[in-house]
Amino acid sequence: MFCCVGIVGGAAVGQALGGPWTVIVPAAGFGIGLVADMRMMRGQQQAGAPQVDKAPEQGATAAPAAQSGACCGAARGVMTLAEIRKTYQEGASEPPVR
Repeated sequence: MFCCVGIVGGAAVGQALGGPWTVIVPAAGFGIGLVADMRMMRGQQQAGAPQVDKAPEQGATAAPAAQSGACCGAARGVMTLAEIRKTYQEGASEPPVR
């Protein structure tokens, strides 16, 4: 996304400067945009990963995910992963309805 903006912006600036800048500036804009894209994707990937806290008495526990509106299913009554696991561990034939 940013690499495309870097190419287009670099082409505009390179054409205004003329000479060898016509090739140099779009390449630099692409490189800077590519680095920005990679940093943005790495930040989004790390933000979506569950964080694990290790308490000495309880072992490893996952941090609770924030329930935010209907887009994630919180308003529709979707079961959590812990509830699903508990259902299958107890040997129930059908999951409980909320």
